[in-house]
Amino acid sequence: MLAVLFACQTAFAAKAAIMKPLGEVDIYSLSDFRGHITETESNPGALRLSGVLESLTKQNPYGTAFLGGANNMSGTPENDQRLGDPTILMLNSMGIAATVLGAQDFTYEAHKITNQVATSYFAYLGANVLNADGKVAAPFKPYLLFNRGGANIGVVGLLGGQAARGGAGQGLSCGACRSGGTAMCRRIAPQRRRYCDPADQFTGCRRR
Repeated sequence: MLAVLFACQTAFAAKAAIMKPLGEVDIYSLSDFRGHITETESNPGALRLSGVLESLTKQNPYGTAFLGGANNMSGTPENDQRLGDPTILMLNSMGIAATVLGAQDFTYEAHKITNQVATSYFAYLGANVLNADGKVAAPFKPYLLFNRGGANIGVVGLLGGQAARGGAGQGLSCGACRSGGTAMCRRIAPQRRRYCDPADQFTGCRRR
């Protein structure tokens, strides 16, 4: 689950508010790819999917962002026998900014996930993926900040119920699932007054 916060970029003059021209930002999420590198009747495969993302980027070259929405890494023998490397190569070439893991992705052992992170050009987010000390567990990051189309964007990654149970098998815990994702977003973003406040629309620890 990814929560997206857009930074407000309003400059105030003495008597009037001067607004910067609005720009268009397109954010796309890829989920449940499950390592289907080869095209089938029910799966587009890496080549066709890459073509679609390239076409979308051309429509808004400076304002397009791609995110991974869980369960992309694991699922097919051709991918899993190579420990997810084919999917990682695909996501690297597509310019994915960040991803979260789903229950299917946790079928890989912890050290294999760490190796996947090391070869990925994108961030693995999990603000509520906690180690025994109650801190965000390595190699996960709580959030990512980046800019598209002149807008500063913050992305917070949260594990939902099924993914949390998968993480528990790796010795991790899913914090704040019962209290909801909005509280977690606000806890890790103390400067939230700088942000527009649609966080409630994007968060919540749902079962996937």
